[in-house]
Amino acid sequence: YLSQICNGPGRITNRLLRIAPDRIHTITPGITIMSEICSMFKIKNIVTSPYGVREGYLYYHLKKTLKELFEALGDRRITLCRELTKKFEEVMPTTLAESISYYEKEDPRGEYVLVIEGKSLEDKEKEKQTDWQSISIEEHMDLYEKKGLDRKECMKAVAKDRGISKREVYKYLLKDIDNEDS
Repeated sequence: YLSQICNGPGRITNRLLRIAPDRIHTITPGITIMSEICSMFKIKNIVTSPYGVREGYLYYHLKKTLKELFEALGDRRITLCRELTKKFEEVMPTTLAESISYYEKEDPRGEYVLVIEGKSLEDKEKEKQTDWQSISIEEHMDLYEKKGLDRKECMKAVAKDRGISKREVYKYLLKDIDNEDS
């Protein structure tokens, strides 16, 4: 989406001009800044809030918000963008912990835009694998069998979900059968 906006005139640029022609002086620099931030952090996708975007985040909420974000998300990378499109514009790539420490010594001034790092694909995969640990491999197999997959495809899917080899799934299922026979 961002690349479509940044790559010259087109449907999106025309739509922006129709929707908010009076805001083009802030939209254009905002897009440029987002493009630079994405490039700096090698961001490929931007997830936006379904509730819209506020023009600026007021400084008197900043300290509390940074602490709440740290408690909820852990120490992620964040870019604090201050006074965008104005004379004293500042972009500060940092982490949540470093930003909390910085603003304990310095008072925030102006309006801010916060760009927070999302979860890495690796973290999402680990989380998914952990979720599967709450059920047994046999129950996991049953889920795929109910979807109509054959036994071999089920073992392959279970192994992938859990981040283990098909052989490990097979060994577990053999032990389970041996225990039933005893």
